[in-house]
Order: sequence, then structure tokens, then C-alpha cells
Amino acid sequence: MRQSPAIQWASHTLITFSGTLLTILAMGFVNFNWKSYVHNKLAIKLMIRVDAAVPSAKS
Repeated sequence: MRQSPAIQWASHTLITFSGTLLTILAMGFVNFNWKSYVHNKLAIKLMIRVDAAVPSAKS
């Protein structure tokens, strides 16, 4: 039993739309986490390294 073109188009559009939506949501979630979480972690690590390196460079 073949599906009608309208049902095929609707299901294809729905899959494409939901896939695109999921991709956008995932990218937004990843970007948000990377920008805040990783930036904070890197900033803290860099500060610690700079604080540790500056006194040794001075002396």
C-alpha cells in the first residue's frame, strides 16, 4: 500500500522540521554551555597560571 504524496510530504516536512529544530536547540545549548562554562573554567585556570607564573618571573 503506497502512501499519498501529501502524507509523504507532510511526514518528510515534519521530520526535517523537527530535525532542524533539534539541531538548533542542541547548538544553542552547546554554545551557551561552552561560552559560559568553558570560558569560566579557562579564565580560572589562566588566572591561576598567571598568578603562579608572575611571582616566579619577578624573582
